[in-house]
Amino acid sequence: MSRTVRGSQAAALAMALVVSACSGEPEGAGETAPETPAERSVVTTPDVVSASVDPGSGQPKAFAQCAACHQVNDDAPAGIGPHLVGVFGAPAGSRGDFNYSAALSNSGVVWDEATLDAFLANPQKVAPGTMMAFGGIADAEQRKEVVDYLATLK
Repeated sequence: MSRTVRGSQAAALAMALVVSACSGEPEGAGETAPETPAERSVVTTPDVVSASVDPGSGQPKAFAQCAACHQVNDDAPAGIGPHLVGVFGAPAGSRGDFNYSAALSNSGVVWDEATLDAFLANPQKVAPGTMMAFGGIADAEQRKEVVDYLATLK
């Protein structure tokens, strides 16, 4: 058996990385020991996602979790989640280039400091049924840093 990761194995590893980045669970929670060195380095390396955050961009370190699914360059194609440019002050689910869940689109939420903080703490509590698979950011200071950063994205 080859030690290289191919086809569906690579896709499974990429999905595991995205899910673990957005899960909010401690690293390694619920995981079994990886079988190969390639899997071990992808699944258990915490800096893989944060490496996608440009240190000179002004993005807080906690934003690395968001960057796994969301774009902050308005001209980039939407990712797994919608663009975050212009989110501050906008109604939830209002960006026309993304297919939002009915739960988020019909929530009546307008993104401001308080609603973003609450959503980043527990998305399911703010918009029950949202498709955003993210466990939340427990640390209030990290949430504040992310909210303050989102306010700059105009």
